[in-house]
Amino acid sequence: MNPGINKSFLECSRTLFIIAVLILGSGCMISSGGKSDTGDPSTGSNGGSSGTGDNPVDDPVTDDFDAGQPSGGVDLPPSDSGSGSGSGSGSGSGGGKSDQTPPAFDGLRSALSMDTQSVLLSWSPATDDVSASSRLRYYLFIATSTGGENFAHADYVTTAGATAINISGLTEGSVYYFVVRAVDEAGNFDRNTVEKAVSLVAWTDPTGSPAPVNQDETQDADEPSLAFNGTDVYVAWVERGPTGENQTYVKYWNGGTTFIPVGSGGGLNENPAMWSKEATVGFNGGTPYVSWSEMKNASGGSKELVRGDVYVKRFLNGSWELLGGNLTLADPGLLPIGTIGHSSAEIPETPHIAFTQTDVNGLNQLFVKRWDESSGLWDLLPGVNANGSLNVTPGDSVGTPVLTYLGTVPYVAWVEGPGNLFVDRWDGTAWNEVGGKINSLGVQDHPWITADSDTVYLGWAEENEDGITQGIVAEWTGTEWSKLGGSINVDPIEGAENVRVAAVVTGSGTRIYAEWTETSNGNSNQLFVAYWDGIHWVLSGGSLNVDPARSVGEPHLAANGGVPYAAWVEEDSVLGTYPAFIKRLP
Repeated sequence: MNPGINKSFLECSRTLFIIAVLILGSGCMISSGGKSDTGDPSTGSNGGSSGTGDNPVDDPVTDDFDAGQPSGGVDLPPSDSGSGSGSGSGSGSGGGKSDQTPPAFDGLRSALSMDTQSVLLSWSPATDDVSASSRLRYYLFIATSTGGENFAHADYVTTAGATAINISGLTEGSVYYFVVRAVDEAGNFDRNTVEKAVSLVAWTDPTGSPAPVNQDETQDADEPSLAFNGTDVYVAWVERGPTGENQTYVKYWNGGTTFIPVGSGGGLNENPAMWSKEATVGFNGGTPYVSWSEMKNASGGSKELVRGDVYVKRFLNGSWELLGGNLTLADPGLLPIGTIGHSSAEIPETPHIAFTQTDVNGLNQLFVKRWDESSGLWDLLPGVNANGSLNVTPGDSVGTPVLTYLGTVPYVAWVEGPGNLFVDRWDGTAWNEVGGKINSLGVQDHPWITADSDTVYLGWAEENEDGITQGIVAEWTGTEWSKLGGSINVDPIEGAENVRVAAVVTGSGTRIYAEWTETSNGNSNQLFVAYWDGIHWVLSGGSLNVDPARSVGEPHLAANGGVPYAAWVEEDSVLGTYPAFIKRLP
C-alpha cells in the first residue's frame, strides 16, 4: 500500500466501487504531512505544480516545508520502513498489486544552508519501471544526529515530480541530517541511506562589518594569506600600488574595528617596479615572516616573463628585514624566473621555502631552501635530480607548491605534468616520496597540505569520470593516503576548485576543515567550508560570499584557538575589482 495515503483514502480504496470512481477521474485526497494533493493522475496535475503528462526534468518543482510547524508527517507500515542501503532495494506491500518494483534513485544530491534557519535540499529525478519521473514523490527524513532518521515516519512527502525542497523553521546553531527516498504511484519506495549534513551557523567578519582589508579597497587584491600571533590575526596579500604594479602588503587585527598596517603600511617589494604574486605570511615564535615573488615582463608591452625574484622578509624591531636576498638559483640550465609557493602559517625555528624556477626548456623545476641564521643565507636542500630539483620527472613542469611542517619536518606537495599529485618529506638528509602518485584522474594545480601534532592532511580538486572536479581531503596514515569520506562538494554535479585544508585544534581534539569554491544554485563561484565529523563532511553554514551574486576566488583557510578563519577575494560588481575579505566562525 502507499504509505503516503491517509486513512480516509485507505478506507475508500477497500471497495471496488471507490476504485471505479477513481478510474472515472473522481480522485481522493492524498495526505502529505500537512499538505494535500487533490491532483488527477490522468492529467498530470499534482496539487502544487502543473503540467501535462511528464513534466520536463529541466522544469524543476521545489516544495516548501516549515519544520518549525507541526505537520504530522506520514507513518510508514512496519514492513516497509527498514533502513537498508543503496537504492531500489525495497518496496511497499500491495496485496497482489502488479507493480512491486521500487524506483531507482541515487538519493539526496545536495544540502545547502540558505541562512541560519533554512536548508535547500536537491536531488536528481528518480526513475521507475511504471510511473513517470514526474509522478514520483519523495519522502523526507530529518534527524539531529547521524543515522538518527526514523524511517518508520517520513517528516514530509513532496508533491509529484519535485526535485528540491526548501526547509525552514530550523534551529540556528544546530546540526541537521537529511535523507530523501523516492516513492512511486503504487507505494513502492527505495531504501537509500545517502545522508547529508548541515551546521546552521553564520560566519562573520572579525571586525564586525564585511569590509575589505585592502590598502585601497578600489583596487584588486590577490591571494590573501592568514597567520596568527596569540589572538592577533595577520593577513598578507598583493594589491596594485601607487606605481601601478602589484605590491605586497601586511595588516593585522587585534580585536578592534579595522585591520592595521604592519610597519609603515607601504608595500614590501624590493623592486616597486616589479609586480608581486603569491604572498604568504607565517609566524616563527612571535615574529611574522612574509614570502612572495616579484615578476617582470619583457619590454614593449609583452606579457612574456623575463624575471622572477623570490624574497622573504621578517618584521623585527619595528621594521621589515630582508632575509638573504633573492632566493632564485644562478644556474646556466635555469632562467632567472622564480615563483614562490605557499607555506604553513606556523614556522618552526628553521624556516623553509618552496619555490619553482623555470629551466631553459620553459619547464618549472621545484626547489626547497632552508634558512641558516648563522650565515644569513638560504641553503638549497639537495633534490632528487642533478639540478637539485624535486620533480619526479624533470621533463614535466611543476605548478604552485605548498609547504607545511609535521613538528619540524617539512612536507611539500605539488602537481606535476598532466595533473599528477605528489608529496615529499625531508628526513634530515634526503627527500622521500610520501605515497607516490596520489591521484587517479587529473588534478587541478594548487593542492593544499597542512598538519596537526601527529598527522598530515592533503586537499585537492580531482576530476571524476564525468570530468567534473570534486574536492578531496585525505590524511597520511604512515603507509598511505586515506580519503576522508568522498567528495566535499555541496553538489557533485558542480565543479570544486581551490581546495584548502586546516587542522583546527580544540579542547576535544582536532577537527579537519575544508574550504573550496564552487558554482551553486545558479550563482557565481561561492565559497564554502565544511568539517569532517568522522562520517560526513558537514557543511558549515552556507555560502561565505559577502554577496552570493558576486564571484569569489583565491581562498585561504587557517585556524587559531580552535576557531577557523577564511580569507578570499570577491568581485565588486560596480568597480569590477576583487577586494579581499575575511570571516571567522564565531
